[in-house]
Amino acid sequence: MKKPGFFRGVIVAAALALVGSIAFSGLSLILGGVAALKVLLTLLAGAYVLYLLAASAERTGRVAVFTAWLFVTVCIWFFTADLTLMMIAQAVSISIVRSLYHHAGVLAGLLDLVLSAFALSAAVWASAQSGSMFLVVWCFFLVQALFVGIPTSFKSEKQQSSAQELTQEDEFGRAFRTAETAIRRIATQR
Repeated sequence: MKKPGFFRGVIVAAALALVGSIAFSGLSLILGGVAALKVLLTLLAGAYVLYLLAASAERTGRVAVFTAWLFVTVCIWFFTADLTLMMIAQAVSISIVRSLYHHAGVLAGLLDLVLSAFALSAAVWASAQSGSMFLVVWCFFLVQALFVGIPTSFKSEKQQSSAQELTQEDEFGRAFRTAETAIRRIATQR
């Protein structure tokens, strides 16, 4: 999958909002309001975590991260009935996954956590203003789509160029040693 962008985030937000509002209507008839909200929150957060993992270029640890998310979610399901705690835990989990797979520094991770808190606030505001599940989910994931605006690293240009030079020197040194080894092998074969 290509690197996530804001417009892709908007599309994901719209899809999750549409699916979420339809699913909530059906689930609330079957399970009741609070249980339907818990199931819906779990499903939407899980789908978004899977989207974040799929959109990352990093391939290692995906199963472990998803399993950790699932473990935290199951623990919250069994040890508390508080919907607020579950919403906060899911927002923090989303932020942690983004920090691990889409950001390269602590400051970027902290900004992502602030963004998740703002997204949660926007969802609560939308719930208080409209009561529409579509708008609640839409607002939450629309604000979450702004994570692409957080720089992946806050290194200065000088730090980035010196890190690039070190990488180039390492590559040159490795190539030089490989060439020396190849020449020694050729010389000893005669």
